[in-house]
Amino acid sequence: MAGPCSVDTEENVIKTAHAVKAAGAHMLR
Repeated sequence: MAGPCSVDTEENVIKTAHAVKAAGAHMLR
């Protein structure tokens, strides 16, 4: 599980989700 501590824009959430998936995590919080 991984994710940012805050969300400012939808674009940043999507970028973070792709990075989390690429790192092997299965859950975004």
